[in-house]
Amino acid sequence: MKRLLLVFLFTIILLLPTTVHAQTIDPINNDILPDQVDLQKAAGVDVNSVSETPNYYPYIVSNFESKISINQNTSLDITEKIEIHFNEARHGIFRIIPVIYSANGQTIRAGLDVKSVTNAEGTPFKYEVSWLNQSRQIKIGDPDITVTGDHTYLINYKITKVLQRFNDHDELYWNVTGSEWDTVIKKTSVNVISDFAQINKYICFSGLIGSKENNCSFKSSKDKREIGFISQQSLGNQKDMTIAI
Repeated sequence: MKRLLLVFLFTIILLLPTTVHAQTIDPINNDILPDQVDLQKAAGVDVNSVSETPNYYPYIVSNFESKISINQNTSLDITEKIEIHFNEARHGIFRIIPVIYSANGQTIRAGLDVKSVTNAEGTPFKYEVSWLNQSRQIKIGDPDITVTGDHTYLINYKITKVLQRFNDHDELYWNVTGSEWDTVIKKTSVNVISDFAQINKYICFSGLIGSKENNCSFKSSKDKREIGFISQQSLGNQKDMTIAI
């Protein structure tokens, strides 16, 4: 009798419906799921480091420097110095800049106007600007020429309609590197100059896309009109750098 009862109960359990709870990735932010990060940590993987060797990639970003000047009319003049090492022959690079994004519960729709793209000596590169989802894509390079080894790209552009106005202050929320790189960025820094207002509050996020990791060091001028940030980890591959001032 006892054996029949146990078999009966076991049969009922097998017939009970099973519910599977699946987490999904935000299609806009492409956030890495928290449980994925936890599994990496449990396995002893440092999620804040990049272990791949440079030769693993067709190209790497050896250095990414950004200089941002905030103008009196709230527009930004931005100069980026991007140093690339090509491990194989390529025509150039893509620089993808997010211009439609959310900050402080508002949607920002920034305007972008590329002024020039040159090498370190000032020689112009061919480039094309197009839309890529919520970003502007700058395709840099000559389709008839391939390059290898070390090359420097200087990109100058103006950004408008990006500062947010509040009752007691204005705020700039800006993704310095963008999050579409398919390689590693070994070094990243940004310098912000504000000649027409002091920079009294600031924060830097450097890490996994959508996270609040602030692996940054910073240095502010005495007059509070200039501040520099340096990422304390390699970026790219689902890691980016954002500042708010």
